[in-house]
Amino acid sequence: MLEMVRDIRIGGDIEGFWIGVRFSPLDEINDLLKSSRKILKLEQGWDGEGAIPIEGSMWKRAAEFLGQRASTFWTKYHLPLERPSVAPVADGSIDLHWKLSSRELLINISPSDEKWARYYGDNKLGWNVVEGKLDIRAPNQWLFVWLTE
Repeated sequence: MLEMVRDIRIGGDIEGFWIGVRFSPLDEINDLLKSSRKILKLEQGWDGEGAIPIEGSMWKRAAEFLGQRASTFWTKYHLPLERPSVAPVADGSIDLHWKLSSRELLINISPSDEKWARYYGDNKLGWNVVEGKLDIRAPNQWLFVWLTE
């Protein structure tokens, strides 16, 4: 039987351990990013209606955004960032979509705008809506704190 031990400090980092198996709180996001690379294999018209392929630079921008936000969220709040779905969009953009029990957040990272992403989130009840544009190079931790409230 594996036993979970949390909040052990090794070399200044807080990490979780299954007895005998070490893992990082960012492993799940890293695994998601690795598996999401499959969207780079999509060809022109992948949706049957003329969808644009996802460019490598586009995927890299979305991956860096998610990876950096997850790392900062862990460092600042000692909370792992929930795993979103990563989905290609017909216009060549990438959606990062979180569906939690009480909140939902969609961030669309576009190939046509290297600085800004559009986002929309709500509490699934029609109020407490957040939406707009955010600078993908800024920390934007307030949005992930909102998501986890």
